[in-house]
Amino acid sequence: MKYSTVRITISANKKEGRRDPSYQLYLDGHLIIERQFWPRSPLYDITEMLTMLNDGNSHTIRVQDVFPDDGSVRVEKVQVIDADTGLEIPNSVSGLTEGCSYINIKLTESVS
Repeated sequence: MKYSTVRITISANKKEGRRDPSYQLYLDGHLIIERQFWPRSPLYDITEMLTMLNDGNSHTIRVQDVFPDDGSVRVEKVQVIDADTGLEIPNSVSGLTEGCSYINIKLTESVS
């Protein structure tokens, strides 16, 4: 079986006097992560890593800001990395635009 690691880099801006922003990460409509953003500086990001089977199918990742009144959460970068070689699988991510919440990934064969 071949696997890939999906790296999702998330950043947040906290509003003054509010609690830390929270986000939920969904894979194909299923909630898999709910987290409060903990870095105390805008210079730090959180990188979520999902290990997935290269099944040849397309999958949708959605990042949702749980409490928008507390600040904003955004996806900065998404990469699909071949678990065997450590190389990024080209052309495997689509839909990543500024302010996006839905990202499409395609898990295909490994990079040699």
